[in-house]
Amino acid sequence: MAEPFGIASLSIEACKALVSYCDGWRAFDTEIDSVKIKAEGLLSTLQVLDKLLGETSAVRPIITADIALKMSQTGARITAVCQKVTKCSVLPNSSGVDQKLRKTAQKAKYPFRRDTLKSAANDLQDIQINLNTALLALQIQQAQSLRKVEAQGASIITTVGQLQSSLDRMQVVVQGPSIPSDSQLQIASKYPAQCRPASHKYRNNKTTKRVRLVSGWLRMSIELMMTIENGTQGFALSPTLRFRGIVPKTSPAFRLISQLTHEDSSPQRNEEISNQAIRSLQQMFNEGRARPGDQTQDGDTLMTILSFQIIYSLMISSYTGFLPYYPILRYLVDAGCPIENGWNSQDFHHIFFRFPYHHGKNIHSFVTKLTGIGFQITDTDLSGIDVGAWRYTFIHSEESFMISDVTRAILSRSETGLKRLIASGKVSSDDHRLCHMCSSWAPGLGILLEFMPTVEPYELESLLQTAVKHGCLDSVKLLIDHGSPIANPTVWVCDSKETKGIVFDAFIARRKHLLQLARTMLPEYSQEELRLERGLLPDSNAGKIHAQLKRHNIFVPSFLRPYIYAWDRDVSVFHGPTLSVDDMVLLYTAGFRDIDALNSGGYTPISRANLEFMGKQSIGECIERLKWFVSKGARLHSPPTITGSVPSHHVSINITYFLLRPLKAALKTTLKNPQSIWTGILDTHHRDFIRLVYGSGHTDDCSCSCSVAGCTPISMALRIILGRPKKYYTGFGLSGKEKGCILPQFILDIPSFAAAAHEILRFITFTDLGLTHTCCRFNKYGGGIKEFPFDEEEAVEIQDEEKHLLIDFEGLLEEIIREYDQLEIPLLEYIHTHWCRRVREYLWNNGEKVESHSLCNRLDPDFSRQWGENKTYKPPKTRLSILA
Repeated sequence: MAEPFGIASLSIEACKALVSYCDGWRAFDTEIDSVKIKAEGLLSTLQVLDKLLGETSAVRPIITADIALKMSQTGARITAVCQKVTKCSVLPNSSGVDQKLRKTAQKAKYPFRRDTLKSAANDLQDIQINLNTALLALQIQQAQSLRKVEAQGASIITTVGQLQSSLDRMQVVVQGPSIPSDSQLQIASKYPAQCRPASHKYRNNKTTKRVRLVSGWLRMSIELMMTIENGTQGFALSPTLRFRGIVPKTSPAFRLISQLTHEDSSPQRNEEISNQAIRSLQQMFNEGRARPGDQTQDGDTLMTILSFQIIYSLMISSYTGFLPYYPILRYLVDAGCPIENGWNSQDFHHIFFRFPYHHGKNIHSFVTKLTGIGFQITDTDLSGIDVGAWRYTFIHSEESFMISDVTRAILSRSETGLKRLIASGKVSSDDHRLCHMCSSWAPGLGILLEFMPTVEPYELESLLQTAVKHGCLDSVKLLIDHGSPIANPTVWVCDSKETKGIVFDAFIARRKHLLQLARTMLPEYSQEELRLERGLLPDSNAGKIHAQLKRHNIFVPSFLRPYIYAWDRDVSVFHGPTLSVDDMVLLYTAGFRDIDALNSGGYTPISRANLEFMGKQSIGECIERLKWFVSKGARLHSPPTITGSVPSHHVSINITYFLLRPLKAALKTTLKNPQSIWTGILDTHHRDFIRLVYGSGHTDDCSCSCSVAGCTPISMALRIILGRPKKYYTGFGLSGKEKGCILPQFILDIPSFAAAAHEILRFITFTDLGLTHTCCRFNKYGGGIKEFPFDEEEAVEIQDEEKHLLIDFEGLLEEIIREYDQLEIPLLEYIHTHWCRRVREYLWNNGEKVESHSLCNRLDPDFSRQWGENKTYKPPKTRLSILA
């Protein structure tokens, strides 16, 4: 008889097996599905990782190979598990009896296979652990490459947390009226353009910060972007990590864009250049040699390079310089080139909108073209500038403005809206850029000035100068009443009679107040040191008077401050290059008398000329201004500057610049009689003054063999006409033909030039022989002329190298001057008939080529009729040359 405990034990085990079997029966569906999903999910993950490893294998090849080995080892095991699960899984639902029986049979077998599948599940778990270890190595690898990005990302998150206002980062594309071609549609479908949604009153606000890490070795860039969005849907924080390839700056598309030029081209030629560029870009995109989204290691895109070209053209010719580039700009946008390169601080297209503002013309047409292809006007474009000129565009194209509520209120000129924003705390009390935006809107400017507790004097003066430039009389009065200082530059930018009346009266009254304060409060020795005299207003000494009052702890109201920047401290009001004779008479009568005061560069007022606005001032007005200075005691022979030049040199330079412009323009009208050009430009008394300046004979400290004892006013004029030396821009870029026409006019019509025959012959001979000028350089800028002395050691070295050439030059020049004196013919006739031939023969005999632009060719009437611009004139083959 069997032992009862054994039977009981066996029964218990059987029951346990039965219970386990029943549990397995009931858990069939869930366990099978769980194991299957886990295996399939792990397999798909491995496939994704395999693809990623293939793309980044060049970063750390050893780690990548190790991970790939682990993946290949586990791939077969995962596939086996998937097959087992598939065999045990339930068949699809069916109403057939056979299918139901097979389904029941599979479920009946499952409890016996359960342990096997559980073991497979454990295998999957082990695989997952191994895979995690491999992925950890991959993460360490990536962390090593991105450590800089992570450090800067933490800084961005901190900065973002401190932001109190949001920037609108929406994108919009407004399709223009023209229909793109099939090829453009093909490119656009391949590379979708990055466009922003239309602006809306209740739009979401986005703040985006970017950090970028570039590796030229890997030829890729990594960009970390953090975006905070706050709007009707709540608050969202979106980090993005973007990988992008980079191309060299010498790639075909970048080289094509950077070499574009439309300068001095006809409209038909401009159209040909644009169409050819578009066809070339399209071919590059189709062949895969370039992509619209390409960027260089510096972050420049094709749009950035084109923007730079446009900006350069705008600097030269304003709005007309933009039009030839517009078709290319539109094509790049249609092809998918990103409009904004957010990581780059040089968002060039934002500068576009500054140019029409500064030029004051074509704003609406300019902006309409840009916004029509997806560009938008943002706070960045309008910040800190007077937005009055933008109101027309804003009223007619409000959807193109992605701006804050404060900017919108200013553009709308809504006093109620601006006050409401101030009351709600949305306007910062130290954001003085808003005041500049209201320069032409006096009520808004008054609201902001009342709200802002302290505005620094330099900010007020800058606001006043902007209001004066734009002729906003109400704003000018408001700022003067508010206590804005009035510095010399503000007086100089006055244009209209009404503006001058307001500013000049306040300027004179404040200088009288400063004088009275100094005479009352300063001790006598200080007054004598400052040259304080009754009836003479503080001028170039106003800054010193203000400093003395401060030094003696005397309170001086901020509106009496005579200067803002250090360079303007010792400048006389007469240094203003834009002042007319009537303006200077008014100031002189009021008590300003510093006619010969020196500025920081060592130049007196008579040395200054309005070169920046030459189109607004005629040669006659310029000479009348110079004559007024001389009549009031201004000296032409002193004081000398750092190069030893005196005012007569500077006046000569300015007069020559003014003369060249109409003379060059007159050449295009094909006037055959050069004397008619001269008499048509100048009156008799103007010619007398020019003769006085050119014939003064003053010399500077230059040491160069192009002159005997230093540069004279005539040699300064010759340097501008002939464009020598070229280290600094000193001329109008005259062609050889233009030089050959203009120089004879100076010699023929100005007696001072004819009287300086020896000096002119020396200069043109020295220049045509190709010898090096070691005289001073000078450059023209908005306020006048700035000189640069030639390095003495370098001059000595050059003269030593050319010692033998200089000896030959002096010998040739001696023969030329002797011949000229013996012939006793006019200088121009001698140059035409004798000098040109002698210099050519000298160059030929010394084995030198005589280029077509050489003076000995261009001043020879026979040569000018026979030869073109870019040819080398060869000597005729004589018997002597054949024997040689």
